[in-house]
Amino acid sequence: MTWVLTLGLSLLAGSAAFYGSRWRDQRARRELAYWRALHAAEGAGLPPAPLPSPGMAPAVVGHAAALPDEGQHQATRPQPRPMAWPPAPVSPPAPPPAVAALPLNMQATQPLPAQAAAAPLLSNELTVADELLDLQQQVDFLQLLGQHEAAADLLATRLARGNAGAMPYLMLMELCQQRGEPEVFAELVKQFEQRFRVLAPQWSQSLARGRGLDANPSVIAHLQVVWADPATAMQMLQDLLARGGGPGAPSFELPAYRDLLTLYSVSRDLFEAGLRGEEVDLMLPIDSSFGKQS
Repeated sequence: MTWVLTLGLSLLAGSAAFYGSRWRDQRARRELAYWRALHAAEGAGLPPAPLPSPGMAPAVVGHAAALPDEGQHQATRPQPRPMAWPPAPVSPPAPPPAVAALPLNMQATQPLPAQAAAAPLLSNELTVADELLDLQQQVDFLQLLGQHEAAADLLATRLARGNAGAMPYLMLMELCQQRGEPEVFAELVKQFEQRFRVLAPQWSQSLARGRGLDANPSVIAHLQVVWADPATAMQMLQDLLARGGGPGAPSFELPAYRDLLTLYSVSRDLFEAGLRGEEVDLMLPIDSSFGKQS
């Protein structure tokens, strides 16, 4: 029995080592392909599209095409052009401070990231979206644990601090609907309409089933224009969340706010991945005497 147990453990360890090595190789290939595509897009435009495999549909061309004329083919409902809505532009990054000249053997090991100066600027400005994202995660976690009272107290505390946008109000209204509290809901409706000068949802209207971001095609068209630049996309999403509305959408409903936060989280990850990628230094000096016996 001992040798059978030993053999089984050996097989299990070998399988784990094999699949672990295979997973690391696949991950390394995916990361290498990502960085190659990123540098190719920043340098010489988009990389050439791969040839379609037999039996598969050809890939969609990645460059922007002109939107169709809205005055023609109304029955086919073409994608709308972005409405005139210039968001607050991202301020250009400050020039890096002058540094003393470094020795030649150290210059290759000290690369200056192209977007390093832009990171502190964005981290200082993009606070509304980060706060809403953190608030939504905390409320979802408390509800998952069944602590609905704690979730309501958290939202009420945020509203009591002032300067809260529309999303915390809508989240607390949704929680009141789930808990069956029409009196608290009515008071929130009154506060919401006085603060934002728009009609609030009614008790009979399910906030969780409201209109998502796909009901605002002009907003989506604006995001598609800037999505290739994560920093600009983050700034536009920040502005949309702070305003509570956008082109063709005077006010967002709760599902649209959640869609915007999801897009903001993705664009923030892409932006941070770009910063990490440009900090990788592949031009390290090689000591020719390494490994030689003295």
